[in-house]
This record gives sequence, C-alpha cells and structure tokens, in this order.
Amino acid sequence: MDNNRLPQETLERVTEETDNLMANYNKYVEQLKESYTNAQKERKEFLSSGIEFTKHIESEETEEKILTVYESYKKLLDDRTSLSKNFLSEINSLLSLVDQQLLLLESSYEPKFGIQTQNPRIFKTNKNNPKRLRNPEDADGPQMNGKYCICNGPAYGDMIACDAFHIEIPWFHMECMGLFSAPRGNWLCPNCRPSE
Repeated sequence: MDNNRLPQETLERVTEETDNLMANYNKYVEQLKESYTNAQKERKEFLSSGIEFTKHIESEETEEKILTVYESYKKLLDDRTSLSKNFLSEINSLLSLVDQQLLLLESSYEPKFGIQTQNPRIFKTNKNNPKRLRNPEDADGPQMNGKYCICNGPAYGDMIACDAFHIEIPWFHMECMGLFSAPRGNWLCPNCRPSE
C-alpha cells in the first residue's frame, strides 16, 4: 500500500464508518421516540386498569388486563435497553476501528531523521530451552503459562508484542510473523490488522 495514499484511505474509511454510525443513531433515536410514545400509551392503560381494579376488586378480567399491560410495558422498556446496548456496541466498534487505523498510520510513518532506540516490545527468551521456567520477579516480558503466537507454542526465542488494545494473544514469535528485526513504529498482529 502506498504510504502517501494511506492517510486518505484511512480518513475515507473512518468517515464512512462514522456516517454509518450516524445513520444508525438517527434510526435508533426514531425507534426510541416511537418506543417512548408506546410506553406512555401503555402507562396510561396500566394506570386506568389500576383504577378499574380498585373499583372492581373481584374482577379477574381487570387483573389479567393489568398483567398484560404490565408485561407489554416491561417489553417496551427491555427493547429500549436493547437498542441502547446495540448502539453502544456500535460506538465501541467504531472507536476500535479508529484506534486500529491510527496504529496503522503510525506504523507506516518512518521518520527521516532521529535515533531509533531499542524497542521495548521485543522480548528475548532462551532459544535453547523453551520450557525453562522464568524467574517470578521478571515480569517485563510474556509469562510462561498461557497462549502465545498463532502457533499456540510456548514462549521462546525472540517475541514481539501486539500494540492493539483488545487482544487475545499479546505475544508472538518473530519467526512465526516473518520478522527478522523489530519493526519501526507500532506493530499489529494478523488478528488485529484491519482487513483491506
């Protein structure tokens, strides 16, 4: 991908996703308004049923009507909650996309001057003995128990950390990723890289 074109493509993608989110937002607002109107109708019916119930205490029909209206009102409230949760999920998804796109932009930027310091995301383990237990005080790198890399192997050799925020596997073997040296900028694992 051409690095000069990358910022424009990123902007277009984020703008498109934001436009989709705004369209969904408008749809959700209309649904919530409709739900609110229906809830007010149900509330009035519920209150009038309660008044009828107090007038005719022995009427089972009135009690059934109150329960029916109550269930209907509760369903409307549940639907409103569900709509809100769905929209929140879409917002979180968009924020995640923006984070990924920013990481992608930062990783493609190579400064023309300056000194590159040692990359703290690289962790070297004992290549000769991948099953060697680590010292508990050494918490800078990956832990020896858990899931590593796309190969699901133990922590050994040179490993690199993914810079994405919500990742299942934090450390990857550089060999498995086809890396021979530390990449400049941020690095995203294959699971976190945005699809092109």
